Amino acid sequence: MLAKPTGVTLETHLNDVEREAQVCVSAHPFVSEKYHRLAGSDFQKEVKTAAKFHDVGKAHPKWQDACQKDNQDFLAGKKYGGNLMKVGLRHEIASLIWLQKKMLSEPVKVAIAAHHKKLSHRHEKRWSDSEVKMKGAQALWDSFKRLSNNAFDPLAKNAFENALKWHYKFSGVRFFTQLADHRASIQENLDEPGRFVPEFKPFLYEFPETWQKRPVQQLAEDFATEPLLLLRAPTGAGKTDAALLWAKKQIEGDRADRLVVAMPTRFTSNALALNVNERVSETGLYHSSAWFTRHSENAKLSKENEHKERMIHEFARLLESPVTVCTIDHLLAALTLSREDQHGIVFNLTHSCLVIDEADFYDDFTQANIEKLLVATRTMDVPVMLMSASLPDSSLKLYENAGYKNVKIREDVSDLSRTRCEIQSIKPYAELDEIEELLELSKTQPTIIYANTVAKAMQLYQRFKAQDVDPVLYHSRFIEADKKKKESLLLDMLGAEAWKENKAKGIAILTQIGEISVNISTDFMISELCPIDRLVQRVGRLSRFGKQVGSLHVILPTRDEKDYPAPYGSFSRQTGWEANPAFAKTKDLLELKAYSAADFVSLVNRVYDERKEFPNEAKTNAKLLEELFVNNWLILPANEMKEDEEETDYWKSRNIPAQVTVFTKHPDGYFKNYMEFQAFKNEWGIGIPIYLAERGISNGSISSIKIGIRDEKKDILIASNAAYSFEEGLNIDYDFENLSC
Repeated sequence: MLAKPTGVTLETHLNDVEREAQVCVSAHPFVSEKYHRLAGSDFQKEVKTAAKFHDVGKAHPKWQDACQKDNQDFLAGKKYGGNLMKVGLRHEIASLIWLQKKMLSEPVKVAIAAHHKKLSHRHEKRWSDSEVKMKGAQALWDSFKRLSNNAFDPLAKNAFENALKWHYKFSGVRFFTQLADHRASIQENLDEPGRFVPEFKPFLYEFPETWQKRPVQQLAEDFATEPLLLLRAPTGAGKTDAALLWAKKQIEGDRADRLVVAMPTRFTSNALALNVNERVSETGLYHSSAWFTRHSENAKLSKENEHKERMIHEFARLLESPVTVCTIDHLLAALTLSREDQHGIVFNLTHSCLVIDEADFYDDFTQANIEKLLVATRTMDVPVMLMSASLPDSSLKLYENAGYKNVKIREDVSDLSRTRCEIQSIKPYAELDEIEELLELSKTQPTIIYANTVAKAMQLYQRFKAQDVDPVLYHSRFIEADKKKKESLLLDMLGAEAWKENKAKGIAILTQIGEISVNISTDFMISELCPIDRLVQRVGRLSRFGKQVGSLHVILPTRDEKDYPAPYGSFSRQTGWEANPAFAKTKDLLELKAYSAADFVSLVNRVYDERKEFPNEAKTNAKLLEELFVNNWLILPANEMKEDEEETDYWKSRNIPAQVTVFTKHPDGYFKNYMEFQAFKNEWGIGIPIYLAERGISNGSISSIKIGIRDEKKDILIASNAAYSFEEGLNIDYDFENLSC
């Protein structure tokens, strides 16, 4: 009897999967221990049973007949697989029907049912007796629906917590069965290039013997047993190694077996992953463009390399690396359970310790989602550490709402009183001519200029260029390859080595992308006014590598004699931009004086003096996240999320304007599949708000074309050659009528 058209026998495949299941379970002793503690069952036994029986339905005569015919095609060198595609029989359903007399646990049954991602409302029709021509298929589907609906009261106040506990019991066996089957199948696939499967590596980190622990690092160790550790320390205090020391304590204390670090943006994830990778056994990186950032170069070398890089990338997505650095959006999206792999991601998160870095970076909309994530970590005993340089005291209310008790902010006070910078001017301006004196000063010394919007950053760049000055412009509208080059340029100009060698020079013009992702410094800074927590992050790039007092000049953008706070506020067509409370309070409280880290913490607490209720939109969205988890805890929804997506049709991780992708390169021909298109998108695409794309279409900088993806046609947007450059990025307002200008 065959299991694969390539000739792998059913007996061999079942033995291979059972062997891989043992490898997976043995590599995760903490998982077995915690599963026994929380679910009350023998994890190894459950996974072994599911692996042993997952494919026995392939012995069905109809399935065997089709597989044997495909095997003949394979041996003849023909295209194969068509007979199995038309057989009309789901072998996992056949497995469950044949196993009805065996006393299998419900988690084992679910693992068998889901191991090909068909336990889904999208595939409900496949479970009808008439569709698969097997009596008992509909009864199985009905039993899974009853289990999904009746395991707990979905309308109860604590439904989310109950769903988390029920999900844990089922998702572990489900995920490990798929993992074992996937790994065994790869190694059996003799006709495919590369049979590499990643090793399961333990978390290994040793604090360098030649170093002395800094105060923030000692705090991380001293309070490592707190379920939720809030750590406040100035920028440059050593928080990265504090996080690794804290994680080591969790793992040595049998509270976790791996580390997950959630960052605010893809760019901060990239920077931290590079930094951490030098210190630990292995670091995975996952976000929507991580494939291009980390894997695409090696993948292009050969088919074997491509396979290997995809396996490592998948390991990171599943949080299987000893350390995984990802965006917060990846974890929030996993709670929707809108994709099969998200069951595994949530299960693996339960065995991690979680660091949320730059915890104050998020607006109320995302914070409301994070509150639900913290409910999940508390319910499932996941140790959490939140780090920030500007965590307000009022944020304690958020963590109390998530159910944590007696939470305190642990603060590194060792260097709080030293003067960090002096605000030398606060000046409103509508036109750049009004700050000409400051711009002239920036030409005489290394300078960082922060603009609140991409448009203003471009305007500043063009003004300097017109004066034969060549600054480096860095914002979010560059392709990934150019972002990497920009960061290298900035480090060469203003990084630690440049200062050490007395070679620091030049002007960097940055938007929010440069607040926490690039490790550069100057002693002279110009920054548009922004909320104080964002300003503290910007000041973290002022005199970063020494103890000298930096000079900060704050400029307040205005328009039509009113403050122009974009993007820190709300926009109305009738009234224009209205500043959010944090922006307005920062404007009122900021003074011309010298500031220490303690002064900034005090100012943050005055601006965020109370934790207000989340806006209704944020609360409704976060409640929907709970409901998605409750509804999808066992059976996937009809509308499943694609791998690169981080929102559903109704729920969003962040409240940002609807985005579209603009491509900076015309594709060659059509794409064989969606994955190939995604690779092209990650390499050459830039996300911008829809209203900007519409403006680009109207002025000719963007056009729409049709491309083919497999058998489908799709409209995509292409930027004209003049609209994109390495120097400026995507500029949809380029002067197209006077290109010589």
